[in-house]
Amino acid sequence: MRRKHRFIKWFHACTHTRLHSCTPTRLHAYTHTHLHALTLIELVIVCAIIVVLVGIIWVVVFSPLREGARQVQCMNNLRQIHLALMMYRADYGAQASPVKGAALDPADLGLPCIPARYPPAVDLSDQLAPYLKDPSVWICPNDPGTNPPPSQRLPGEIYPSYGRLFSPFCHYDENCPRDNFNWWLMDRSRRRVAACGERMPLLVCPFHGHGDSYVIVLRWNGIVEGKYVWIPSVPSDENYCLD
Repeated sequence: MRRKHRFIKWFHACTHTRLHSCTPTRLHAYTHTHLHALTLIELVIVCAIIVVLVGIIWVVVFSPLREGARQVQCMNNLRQIHLALMMYRADYGAQASPVKGAALDPADLGLPCIPARYPPAVDLSDQLAPYLKDPSVWICPNDPGTNPPPSQRLPGEIYPSYGRLFSPFCHYDENCPRDNFNWWLMDRSRRRVAACGERMPLLVCPFHGHGDSYVIVLRWNGIVEGKYVWIPSVPSDENYCLD
């Protein structure tokens, strides 16, 4: 019993000594260290870091995915236009196809065109309107809509995103002056057919931001591909086939 009482006295003495050795300053430091709460500034900093990290992830991960989805939609648009072109040819009984070495006119291939004596006021989208009920297929999802500027656009008018790579005129006119832009369009179209054959490009989309030389091309054989094309520095070395 005596040993037990001695132990209890010793324990109380030690506890009393330890409690009195903790001054208010030391107790405050202890509670401040182990029971610290976030201040408003620290919460704002944490939220800002999270926002920056989410922005980085969005740009690095999701932006390429969104661009890939836009490219898929653009390619689908061009495939629908190709189907409309083939239906147009079938309705007009076209038989000829592009052959390398043969300088054929759009009329020979059954492509939509107008007589050379008229200005190219009729657009390809108007000529294929009976075969394409949805006019949105002419608009690339990446097209900013600045050509022409919005102030010059007519309500309800379609401004296609895709550039036509064959002449809007039906036949090559030998009597057309060589310095005339219409003659240049027809001559260029014939050269393209002779150089490319079945790989002749029909339409091109330049709105997918991988650089100025990246385009999506619709070819005569129905192939739609996105690729970097060689842009010659000399006009006489023109890349007719966009290879």
